[in-house]
Amino acid sequence: MKKDPPGKIKIKESLRSLLKTKDFDSITTSEIASGAGVTEALIYKYFKDKQHLLYELVAEMFDEVNRLIKSEVDNKESAKDKLKAFVFSSIDTYSRERVFAKIILIEVRRMPAFFQSKPYQSVREYSRLLFDILAMGIKTNEFKKEPEPKILRDMILGSIEHTCLWGIIFSKKIDADQITDQIFSAVLNGIKL
Repeated sequence: MKKDPPGKIKIKESLRSLLKTKDFDSITTSEIASGAGVTEALIYKYFKDKQHLLYELVAEMFDEVNRLIKSEVDNKESAKDKLKAFVFSSIDTYSRERVFAKIILIEVRRMPAFFQSKPYQSVREYSRLLFDILAMGIKTNEFKKEPEPKILRDMILGSIEHTCLWGIIFSKKIDADQITDQIFSAVLNGIKL
């Protein structure tokens, strides 16, 4: 994979840094350029607009998250252990990577165009990993056939996101172990044979 030029890297890092304290809509390209130590014109050399810059940052961050979660899941044998690893890794990532969590859980959700963008494929990959774990559990008779994997996937993702959202919005501690145990217990009691 071709490495980004230094200016492009600085621009993405500047936006990432600004998102620690500001909402995306309130960040100007002038602030991004200033934080990166570049001209505004350079932003437009690499990105169509500010939203395109955000989408590239999302894709980059989500690809890294997907690699991390997939690595954790791949180290487990049973669907049950894979499911727990997925839930924990997701919550732990939201807890540690607050800018990523803020972008995914708050910022891009308000942008209908995001759901048609190329970076959304990273979100679909993440969702597919969970779906495949649930389908595996049904196939190996670790989980019940109902609810169907798509519904169960949505329930689990919703639980992860909802329980982490308050911590992201109000900068509170997110206890990945405790939340994982509670979600995992509730889900597993409903689907195990």
